[in-house]
Amino acid sequence: MFVVGACGGLLATSVGSMLAYRCLLGFAIGGKPQAFVLCIEYCPAKDRGTTGLFIACAWTCGALVFVTTASFVIQVMGSWRMLLVVTSLPSLVVLFLIKWYPESARYFLVSRQYDRAVKQLEEMLDMNKVFMPPGKLRELKINENRGSVKNLFKKEHIITTILLWYIRKLSHSNIPKKKSDYAENAATLTSYSQ
Repeated sequence: MFVVGACGGLLATSVGSMLAYRCLLGFAIGGKPQAFVLCIEYCPAKDRGTTGLFIACAWTCGALVFVTTASFVIQVMGSWRMLLVVTSLPSLVVLFLIKWYPESARYFLVSRQYDRAVKQLEEMLDMNKVFMPPGKLRELKINENRGSVKNLFKKEHIITTILLWYIRKLSHSNIPKKKSDYAENAATLTSYSQ
């Protein structure tokens, strides 16, 4: 969904189609915190705070790189479509590399896939050249079915899901801060369709 939203803007022929692709991208960005949590989950408990800090700094540095890239691409190539091509390349790389990214052992436990959780932990331990501590991994005692995306859209979770995705997107969007900015943004949007 992220890749379609990020690359789809290249195909936009109108303001409406551009907004549709950007909306899809914004919806996908709502899932960004899961990657953050998954990275931290595999770190030792004593290093999780430091790891989280470095990941947050990486997002900030990425934003700075984007601004620099945007300035360069727009000045040299003069095309917002080329800006979308250049800035979509990392998401295309991620699309091909994601199959090697390890799944969360906790996800396997929560979704009642005990054998896959143990196998995942063994692979991670082997990769890091450490041994499994003595004992046995306990199965979680959960009364409800968990670990599925469709659970986000259940009656008791749907409002929270939509609000979190919407708020997350708003924190990254270019919301006009004063009344005069609305005219400037409208002029920018209409130039997309030309």
